[in-house]
Amino acid sequence: MTLTALSIGDERALHWLRYFAALGFDQRVLLEVAADLRFAPSFIAGQICRLAA
Repeated sequence: MTLTALSIGDERALHWLRYFAALGFDQRVLLEVAADLRFAPSFIAGQICRLAA
């Protein structure tokens, strides 16, 4: 099993990815966007599908 952590935001999210690495996540992905995507689930789902392909 492979654990992947996905963080969406700007460079301020990098520290969270470091925490995930320390917790043993195999892959860490930062989807860099400037917009506030808290209320855009279809966009986020599309990006997850694109990254998984």
